[in-house]
Amino acid sequence: MELSYIKEFIVLAEYKNFSKAAEELYISQPTLSKHIQAMERELGGKLFNRSTHGVSLTEFGELFLPFAIRISDVQNEYESVLQSYKKMKSSSLTIGVVHNLQYFRAIKFLVGFRDLYPDCIINAEEQEEHKLKNMFKNKRINLITAALPSDMVPDAPFIPIAEGHIVAVISSSHPLSRKKSISLHDLENEPLIIPDRSTMFSKMILSAFKSAEIKPHIVYEGSSLFCLDLAKAGMGISLQFKELIDGQHDPELHSVDVIPYISYRYGLMHAEIKGLSPWEKKFVDYVMHTSKTLFGN
Repeated sequence: MELSYIKEFIVLAEYKNFSKAAEELYISQPTLSKHIQAMERELGGKLFNRSTHGVSLTEFGELFLPFAIRISDVQNEYESVLQSYKKMKSSSLTIGVVHNLQYFRAIKFLVGFRDLYPDCIINAEEQEEHKLKNMFKNKRINLITAALPSDMVPDAPFIPIAEGHIVAVISSSHPLSRKKSISLHDLENEPLIIPDRSTMFSKMILSAFKSAEIKPHIVYEGSSLFCLDLAKAGMGISLQFKELIDGQHDPELHSVDVIPYISYRYGLMHAEIKGLSPWEKKFVDYVMHTSKTLFGN
């Protein structure tokens, strides 16, 4: 039996929905259905009950699930060991980073590490947050950048390297640009421009509005830099992380604090130390030591 089919079975058992499971696995729904049917033929029993409301495990499927999880765990373990061995023989270091890396001091850490260890080749793989999460959970990458609070991998070790809060980025011609601070209620009827909904920053913004029982009037979601261009053109007010606007120095845009603060920490998330390659361990130690001078912990 294909080991990949077993992982697909576990994901489908978790989501109980072919469409959502296929999306998580980056395969088509017909392909997933075909693989599950192949498993059922090979195992000699029906794994799922299928209906218009979704899918559920049969008794046969419930019986097989713990064994499938054990098989998957063993595969993850040996793949991690082999990957660590190959990395040990390599002189490179790979870090998964979210977009707009330059606004979170992360480049300073990469450059500082390179200066200490010039023989190490550093690869930065830039991806969207949900793709980084899957790569990290599947142990395809051991180091990623992330913002807290985060639902990426909640229990993974995290080292903060920067902190900040969300601000309102407003065209200089807008009346609110002259205020020192504004509340979420000041923004209730304003057209809003926010980061892509898949990002943690967007989730933080939407959660703040929900807590204030305000329905935001969102006119655009997407690239942070394009959001600033739209705000400058007077298309609306953009809610962004403070480091982004601080790095622009644009006289046509003003950043105004939103009260209460929507705060976050940004940093390095890493796999368990025992699973890291020597270069990964060195980088984690470097970031941890440098972070102590910034945050005292």
